[in-house]
Amino acid sequence: MLLLVGISYQLTAQSQLKFTDTKKNFGFIKKGEEVKLSYQFTNTGNEPLIIDEAKAQCSCTTVDWPRQPIAPNGTGTIEVIFDS
Repeated sequence: MLLLVGISYQLTAQSQLKFTDTKKNFGFIKKGEEVKLSYQFTNTGNEPLIIDEAKAQCSCTTVDWPRQPIAPNGTGTIEVIFDS
C-alpha cells in the first residue's frame, strides 16, 4: 500500500524541514487494525518552522503534527494513523 501525506509549512527566512526517515512499511495488518507510524524531523535552519497543515489523501488515514513553532535545531514528530 502506498500512503501519501501532504505537509504544508512556512519557511521563514531560513527554516528547513529535514526528515530522519521518509519511508515506512506498515507490514502485514488485519482488517480493522489501526497502525501508527511516527516520522521524526529536525528544523535544520536558523529560524522557527511552523507546520500549517498535514493531511493524508485517504479518509482512512489521519495525521497529527506539532502545532507550535519548531525552533532551529529543534525536533518534532508527525504521526500517521492508518485504520484498515
